Amino acid sequence: MKKIFAIASLACLATLLSGCSHELLEEPVPEKEAISGKDANAITLTISAVTKNPQVASSTGTKISFGSADATWETGDKIYLIKSDGTTITLTLSDGAGTTSGTFTSIDPVSAGTYIPYAVSATSLSKGYVSVSSGVITLNLANPGGGTLAEALEHDILKGTAITLTKGQTSASVGGLNIHILSFLRFRFSCASKAIPTIGMNSTGGINKVVTIAANGTVTGSDSSTGVFEVTSSDDGAGVYSGYFAIYDKTTVSLLAHATDEDGGMYTRLVSAKDVADYDAGKVYGKTYTLSDAMVTSASEGTLSEQTWENLGLSVKWAKFNYGSTDEYSYDRNVGNCIDRGECNIPSDWANWRFPTRAEVQELFYASQRTWITGSNNGVKFNSNGNYVAMGAGGRYRCNDGSGSWEYGVGSDVYFYIDEGVSSSYSHTVRVWAIIGSSGNSLGFGSTNAEDRNHYYWNDVAMRLVCDY
Repeated sequence: MKKIFAIASLACLATLLSGCSHELLEEPVPEKEAISGKDANAITLTISAVTKNPQVASSTGTKISFGSADATWETGDKIYLIKSDGTTITLTLSDGAGTTSGTFTSIDPVSAGTYIPYAVSATSLSKGYVSVSSGVITLNLANPGGGTLAEALEHDILKGTAITLTKGQTSASVGGLNIHILSFLRFRFSCASKAIPTIGMNSTGGINKVVTIAANGTVTGSDSSTGVFEVTSSDDGAGVYSGYFAIYDKTTVSLLAHATDEDGGMYTRLVSAKDVADYDAGKVYGKTYTLSDAMVTSASEGTLSEQTWENLGLSVKWAKFNYGSTDEYSYDRNVGNCIDRGECNIPSDWANWRFPTRAEVQELFYASQRTWITGSNNGVKFNSNGNYVAMGAGGRYRCNDGSGSWEYGVGSDVYFYIDEGVSSSYSHTVRVWAIIGSSGNSLGFGSTNAEDRNHYYWNDVAMRLVCDY
């Protein structure tokens, strides 16, 4: 299974200027050029026009801007020069706090060679989010910034292009150090009736909680065993709560957000079902979800139009049984309302029920704990929020000239219709179905409407419906 926060190659950066023509430190540095009270082998870098947290234009409601157009250097900020052999030189801001042009001074001996500069804010270091040792930068994302944007931005780290240091050089002017390594996610939950003290995210692919960057640019990450991040949310007022998370570059597999209310109820939302979702470094991506009063105060189980539903803490309630069935793992093998190659109508006694959307099925699949059940009929159980729904294996009726048989039983996949149609070659709308297979470990979507010279083939599929809060 793919990891979330899989790492991509870092982009090429702007050229950094250092133009000296001699080899470094074969001769003593003249006393007048040495830093007072520092080692004579020190070097000073002037870092100009740095934009730590650039503003980002909002796009389709998923991004929010942060920081200022020209952030300033602050006391304690550090520059690390990392050589390919793992040599690490630490430079600390010595002049320019509160401005966009800072002077960084090293007391470490600097040998001739080519280095990659990294800039790290002092708050990141003091809070343990970032550390540098033996030429390796470690980003600890396990506690990703608390509940405010300011705290989240304390992860900020910049990378520059290689700089070459040579003989007799005591200073270098560095420009363009503005490539951000980290980006941020903001999940916001609106809930009028209950406080939301905790907001989290997770992925079925696992989450890298620690990222390391070697001097040669190689990036590695380690997965958590549970694949869950959680932070204490910030109370933004008017029943709105936010949580911020630092991430590195990309996600893979579906990404989920969840809120936990003051009574321990958990509510999960699907953020992205894309195979790969890129998050540009230096930006904040925001998602907002609303938890209604009915959602957070409803019982774990109830009825609608005489049919039983389960509250799984998801965006919709799921029917406890397939249409036409009164048992969790069974389905009506004589469904007659799916006619003419899959054109289905929900019966009148299921008023206010509907087919689930593709996103709602993905939410159920990825946000729930799935357990495969074996017995006289196999099936899958979805557990979430302390409640569950179960689906029996099977649910597809393959028709051949008006006759056929249900595919069900031990070892079968689970089929049910979703609220989506495709046009067939016979001018019919064929309803798409969800397929849960591999003992509950895979999710797919499909439909069938084919013809050969002698036969027509189509499918009738079971109905597992949903209702809105």
